[in-house]
This record gives sequence, structure tokens and C-alpha cells, in this order.
Amino acid sequence: MNRRFDFGRLAVALALIILLIFGIDFIRRSLIQLFHKQPEIQLEGGSSISDTVDSVQEPAGTGAATTPASTEDTSSAAGYDTERFTTVSKPYTEVGAGPLILVNQEHPYTGSGSELASFSGTKNDSFRLKNFGLMVHSDLLTPLNDMFAAFSQATGLKNVMLYSTHENYAGGMYDTTIPERQTGYCVDLSLLQDDGIGRFTGADKYSWIVSNCTQYGFVQRYPGDKKNATGLEENTWHYRYVGTPHAALMKQNNLCLEEYLEWIRDYTPSGNQAAITVNGTYYEVYYVPAVQGNATEVPVPKNDAYTISGDNIGGFIVTVQATIGGSGT
Repeated sequence: MNRRFDFGRLAVALALIILLIFGIDFIRRSLIQLFHKQPEIQLEGGSSISDTVDSVQEPAGTGAATTPASTEDTSSAAGYDTERFTTVSKPYTEVGAGPLILVNQEHPYTGSGSELASFSGTKNDSFRLKNFGLMVHSDLLTPLNDMFAAFSQATGLKNVMLYSTHENYAGGMYDTTIPERQTGYCVDLSLLQDDGIGRFTGADKYSWIVSNCTQYGFVQRYPGDKKNATGLEENTWHYRYVGTPHAALMKQNNLCLEEYLEWIRDYTPSGNQAAITVNGTYYEVYYVPAVQGNATEVPVPKNDAYTISGDNIGGFIVTVQATIGGSGT
């Protein structure tokens, strides 16, 4: 017996199967969204997007570029005129050498005293020595002789005495401990009188030394009005050699050595030198910071005479006896 195939029922069955498949898929998607909800990243302005990747932590030492640690240029003075200047290499140890070094409790002397010299065969008769064993830095021999010769000519006096120089004389008239004496750049003055040795106060005719010592490179090291800067009471008898242009600049600006070494840092070889004329000679002075622990390439003039002194703090001071410049003071 022939049976007729029922296409209507088949169509209904297929439709139910398709609906069942879509239903199962819908339920599967719903469950995935329920148990695997994606986090959101809030954007500026209030909108949001789905974060479809995991956050990544940069390994230590990697990631975006950062500014490198600063390194000092060994020339220490960028921007100077290369047509006028060249450079010389100065080791860091030389920061502690020269007539401008600051020596105190905070900045001890690091030199060896190898440049100390006696007055044997070099002293004129315009001043006295407490003893012939006194020694000073060799740079002082000529200016001391010149200064006292001029003083004697101006006043007729020859009784100023060098009482002490590079050593402390415990129990003596000037037994104050002054660390910078070790440098040999200092002299303690006294007066040889009929009744013995007296203190030097710079009074009366001796005021000539107070007024004119800067022309020979000396300054009264511890003035009464600079105690806050120097840390010492006034010593009218203690004089320090710093060099003629520096003594003149200190006098002109009413600075003690501590203040001067701070002040001079504003002057550089890049066209901003401190300038002064002393005894008809024009000088330019500038500061170069030292590269700590390494040699420093210090800019110096190619054609002019110059000297370099450390400051015993962290830099070099260049003094140029220039053939160009202004009118001076």
C-alpha cells in the first residue's frame, strides 16, 4: 500500500528544530555575558569603551623613555668665545690650591706646604721679622717687600714686624687658631717698639697699610663688620694675600673672602667677566665650576696672560691680564 509523504509535518518539525537551535545559542550567549562581563575604561568626556585586552605592567627598567640623569660637561663653561679661548685640563685636586682658597673648619687645607719659602736673601730693610725661621708662600715675597718699601717711603717708618705666618704660636701675642695660616698666604703684623712688641691696629700712620694693602694683593682677612660671614672676631693684625685684582674687587664691593667667592660665581667666560683696572693693568676675572672627581677643561685665553686658582669649595677662578677691555676703575 502506497503512503503519501506529509510535507507539512516535515516543515513544522524543521522549523521547531531551527527555533530550538537559535534558542540554545541565545541562552549560551547570555550565560557568557553574565559570567565574563568585560571591564570598561572611562574616557575623558564621559564615554566608555570595552577593554578587550588585559592590562600590561612594564617590566622594571623598561617602558617609556625618561630624561637621563644629568651629567656634567667637563668643559664646565659652555658658550664661551672659541676664537679667544682654548681650554686647559685641571685635576680636581687643584681645587684646593691657589691664593683664593677658602680654608676654615668646614673647608680644611689639603695642600702640602711645598711652596713655602723663607726670606733669606730676599727681604729688604723696610720691615722686621720676629724670627728668621718665618716662611710664607713664595708668591708673597715680592709683594711684601714692595708694600713695606712703599709704606716706609710714605711714612718714614720701618718698625712693622711679621710676627707669625704659616704657623700658630701657642702662648704668643696672636695665639688664635686660624686654619688658613697653613696655606702660607697669611701674615700677622705687629709693631717693634721701644718697650717691646706691640699689636698692630692699623691706627695713625699705620693706616697707610690698611688703605693701600689691596694694591699689593692683601686684604684684612677678618674685618669687624664681617663676623657673620667669617665666623671670627675682628683681627686688625691678620692679613691675607689674594692677588691684586681680587683684593681690589673685594675692597670695591665691600666683600670678605667668603662673600667674594660667592659673588664671583656669577661671572663666567662667556662674555660676563668681572673687570677692574689696578695700577694701570686691566684684569678680567671669571669662575668655572669644577667637575667633581674628574679633570675640568677650564676655558683660558689664547693670547693673554692668566692664572688659575682653586677656591677649595668646588671651582676654579681664572684671572686674565687682558690686552682688551674697558676703562676700569
